[in-house]
Amino acid sequence: MRPWIAAAALLAGWPAAAALRGNTVRYRCDDGQIVQATYFGVDRAEVSLAGRTYRLRNAMAGSGARYVGAGLSLWEHHGEAEIEIDGRTIRCR
Repeated sequence: MRPWIAAAALLAGWPAAAALRGNTVRYRCDDGQIVQATYFGVDRAEVSLAGRTYRLRNAMAGSGARYVGAGLSLWEHHGEAEIEIDGRTIRCR
């Protein structure tokens, strides 16, 4: 794609390619689990936990970013994550 076309697309409000691919982060949790979260802009996220993938949507948060869906809640703030699932809370960094 020509540079001027890409710039025009961004100015027109089209999503950037990076937002479409997502930004993947791996967290090590206090219980020893490794959790992978892929953030797609601010609208949605996918979380891989214990062999399952959860698709989440953005929700209101006082600070940081919060995503909910499929029985799981993810709150991310300053590189730390808190996951609520099955009535328990998992803290991750």
